[in-house]
Amino acid sequence: MREWRRANRRQLCGGCNRQVALDDPILVLQIGSVEKIRCALCAGPAPPDLPAVIVTAVILPFDFARSGVRWRENRMDPPFGALPPERAK
Repeated sequence: MREWRRANRRQLCGGCNRQVALDDPILVLQIGSVEKIRCALCAGPAPPDLPAVIVTAVILPFDFARSGVRWRENRMDPPFGALPPERAK
């Protein structure tokens, strides 16, 4: 399958080994589960109506303060090999 799309990350062209920047048009050649890409210089001009790439990042909330307190409350082994107060004597 041959499909034109915009690059969603920086990658290398499989034809000329040029670095393809984010949002550059690329030709994706898919054979089975293997995808090869070609830049616009190697594959020819891209169609002018390619949509822009929408990049979304998922940021998961993590409370570092609570994670440090939790091992003390549950009497678990502390990180980095430090000894709990009762074993440090």
